Order: sequence, then structure tokens, then C-alpha cells
Amino acid sequence: MTPGFIVIRDNTPAASIPKGTVVAMGNFDGVHRGHKAVSDGASIYPACQNLLLAARALGYGGVMTGWHFAAETELRTLLHIPDEVDLVATITFGRPQGRHGPVRRRPLPELVFGEQWGQPPDWAVDPAGTRHTAAGPPRPSA
Repeated sequence: MTPGFIVIRDNTPAASIPKGTVVAMGNFDGVHRGHKAVSDGASIYPACQNLLLAARALGYGGVMTGWHFAAETELRTLLHIPDEVDLVATITFGRPQGRHGPVRRRPLPELVFGEQWGQPPDWAVDPAGTRHTAAGPPRPSA
């Protein structure tokens, strides 16, 4: 799949699409459009993640969704997207009210395993001062 992006920078010509929206799409290069395998967006999702990381570094927030399917016909019409191109995701960017907090995650030994599940490798050590969150699956009982 060849990735492509449409970036909405102002409210014209697509006045009903919020400013700061990116529509991610791909052309299957000869493969029948409408093929809906789980991996269809696999070549585009890493590019979307890079957009989100770059936005974060510049002080923007963003969210990627797959809810475009509810308005796909309208998006295709407004943005002149050809039929042979699949819409894979939409990303909306904006400035957060206030500021971003620190990035937090689970401790590395809870996320990274070596050789077998549940066995953290010796090198899976968090840098000093890393803040952690309680988000995610339940933690193992101590």
C-alpha cells in the first residue's frame, strides 16, 4: 500500500472538516480496493505515529481514529479522493488547553520481556526520574 495524507489547514474547501485534521489513506497499487484485512493500514500507521510524535514535540496534541467510516462518502466528495484509494485513519491535531503533562508509562520490567513472557531482561531498566502511570493491564501481585 502506498501511503498518502491530506492536511486540512484552513476551512476551505472543506468547511465541515475541522482545521488541523489529517486524513491518512493508501492506494493498494493494483490490489482490489475494499480489501479489509486487519493489516491493511500496516504501512500507514507508523507514519501516523511519527506525525503524532512530531506534533507532541512541537506542543500539539493529536488523536488518531478510524471513525471516518461514518462520513467516508462525504470525505471522498469534499476532498476529491478517488475510489481506488482507501481511507485508513483520520488524525485531528490541536493545542491543548494549558500544557502537556509529562509522558508517563508503566515500568520497563512490566512491558519488556526477554526469552519468555514475564521475565524482564537485566537491561530493561528505567532511567532515573522516569515517572510511571497505573494505566494498562493489572499489575502482577507482589
